[in-house]
Amino acid sequence: MSIFLTSDEHYSHHNIILYCNRPFTSVHEMNKALTERHNAVVKNDDVVWHLGDFCLDHSLIPTILPKLNGTHYLVMGNHDRCYKQKKYITTYKQYGFAGVYDNLNCFEGKFKLNHFPYSNIKEKELVDSDMTNDSSYWLLHGHVHEKFKINSSLKQINVGVDVWDYAPVNLNILLELAGFAK
Repeated sequence: MSIFLTSDEHYSHHNIILYCNRPFTSVHEMNKALTERHNAVVKNDDVVWHLGDFCLDHSLIPTILPKLNGTHYLVMGNHDRCYKQKKYITTYKQYGFAGVYDNLNCFEGKFKLNHFPYSNIKEKELVDSDMTNDSSYWLLHGHVHEKFKINSSLKQINVGVDVWDYAPVNLNILLELAGFAK
């Protein structure tokens, strides 16, 4: 079993193709490519952490998530309906996510997971108050799309698909980038 992280897939979101200059001509082509690239690296017994903005229209999740290999967990992003309306957390779990979270510390205390980078965390409405720039942790996040992959000075890594060839990234690669011995 391997662990993968990803963010900002924005399945079925036409405008994201334009906003992020994604190399797809249609939502259908983007959804197909995201699914194929996901399944090329993730196996059925792997775990995938989606760090927000999985799908703009939550009603499409039951048609998309079953096509993706792995057991899936969601850290809510600003485009996930359950982010602002917590009553939908149960719905997201019914759709197939094994767990849905605001943020958390994981992987033996090495990383914090959140949708937002530290530069956005100071905005109280975005995240819980325990998400401060704590130099003892690296932050794995999304939200910034193609803006950067790694910010070493702030100890944060963007796991968004726009900087990882539209596929999830293996936790071992992130551990290496953060300077942790495997």
